[in-house]
Amino acid sequence: MLKTLCLHNGRIYGPQGLQDDSAIVIKNGIIRYIGDENGVKSFMHGEIELIDVGGCIIFPGFIDTHLHLTEWSRQREYIPLGEFNSLENVLEHIKSAAEGRSWILGGGWNQNNWREKRFPHRRDLDILKPDVKAIFYSKDLHSAWVNEAVIEKFPFEDVLRMMQKGFVKRDSDGRLNGIIREEAMEVLLEPLLKDHIASIFSDPISNFNDFYKHGITSVHSMEHIDQYRKYRAMYQHEHHRGLRLGMYIYHSDSEKVYEQDLHFGSGGDWLRFYGIKLFVDGALGSQTAWMREPYEDAEHSGKKQMHGDELKKTILRAESHACALSIHALGDAAVEHLLDILDTIGRDLRVPLRIEHAQILDEDLIERLKIKDIHLSVNPAHLPDDKAIAELHWGKRSRYAYAFRSLKLANIPFAFGSDAPVEDIHPWKAIHAAVHRLGTGERQAWYPEESLRLSDAIHAYTFYGSVIAGMTERKGMLAPGYLGDCFVCSHDVFEEGLDDWENIHSLLTVINGKVVYNELETN
Repeated sequence: MLKTLCLHNGRIYGPQGLQDDSAIVIKNGIIRYIGDENGVKSFMHGEIELIDVGGCIIFPGFIDTHLHLTEWSRQREYIPLGEFNSLENVLEHIKSAAEGRSWILGGGWNQNNWREKRFPHRRDLDILKPDVKAIFYSKDLHSAWVNEAVIEKFPFEDVLRMMQKGFVKRDSDGRLNGIIREEAMEVLLEPLLKDHIASIFSDPISNFNDFYKHGITSVHSMEHIDQYRKYRAMYQHEHHRGLRLGMYIYHSDSEKVYEQDLHFGSGGDWLRFYGIKLFVDGALGSQTAWMREPYEDAEHSGKKQMHGDELKKTILRAESHACALSIHALGDAAVEHLLDILDTIGRDLRVPLRIEHAQILDEDLIERLKIKDIHLSVNPAHLPDDKAIAELHWGKRSRYAYAFRSLKLANIPFAFGSDAPVEDIHPWKAIHAAVHRLGTGERQAWYPEESLRLSDAIHAYTFYGSVIAGMTERKGMLAPGYLGDCFVCSHDVFEEGLDDWENIHSLLTVINGKVVYNELETN
């Protein structure tokens, strides 16, 4: 049985914002009391842990509603390529890092930030020894760059199938150009990486600690069925449990999901299955987001993925198995097409449906979303880096990018997710982006009319994370009867003129009434 935990001499951030209450008591994993110091006395029997939080604000644990936990863990060991402003510098770094390796994996490259202003090519990796296999993922995880040694491993039939879909291309010499996009990444690359086990399965605590120090207590992760099974096996052991995990399984594994009779809500408070993840389009950085009009600097409008009758049948099949739907629709044409398909169904679905990203929404899409029973998971962490890319590829349409204020005014429910490893898991950096719409050191807000109030942004990372999961009576706020997940914040985020958002973190994180991260004891 868990000991009773009492945090006192704090300031409670409750359902209506900052409260006068100064203490919180958690017993057997559940919040039993929130109030003043005097009310704690009735719990002062048996084994109790008292922690003075020194006047700091106590928030409900953050809920990150969109990330890729296994890939995030795997990329912790990748060669980082995101800090370079030229392909030339990237190649120098790769060559140096490849010394003595037979495999080299990396990620984070973004051709939009290079002075060469082009995608990399297979031939660029001829700097490596012929027997070295190299895979480098783009920042948005919608493209990968590979060398000849990897291409030689691809099954011919799979290459032909992906070529027909437009996800891989040949040069004039008949050889693949080395850029693997969207579905082809799963088909061609994942089989080669099956032996590269993410460290989260062998060393979960060190992985989870990165989340704890940011006050994150729950995540919704996009995974394959094999990874879901690994987490389920891992969480059978109480000492391996850490974050509260909610899982969506990629559509490619959907038949295995249906065979296991998994359905929305399967599981418990530690590990819960939600549903099926689909893709209607790609991403802005890779220029595969499906747009109504062509990109400003190209003659195409992105790349549609699942659409038409296939999309409709897939939605209805998931519904028939009581599986919720997480549908990636980033571009305006993708969102519009999804709404058109839902209109042809002619009724509300009997399972939850959420749209991932919805990165560009003009007035007519907002109006259509208002009358649908749909939730959104959006990603303000992308905004600081995407501003320049959006201006380059979308031009004046960027006015409708990251339309958080418009969503709020239309009463369309949305929650925040980091999309890690595409972006940092740091919630306060994302909240800063949603409120101020600028990057570090910048002064000019980007379309400030779409800025959120700080309280609304905090709610999108806490309570609305429970709304999108159908758990509003269980988590997402600090109130008696709710799960005992909270954190003590290092800064007063309501202080006028605060400009140190990058360094805001948790001083103490609690999950299920247990302290899992503690800096207070060292202060």
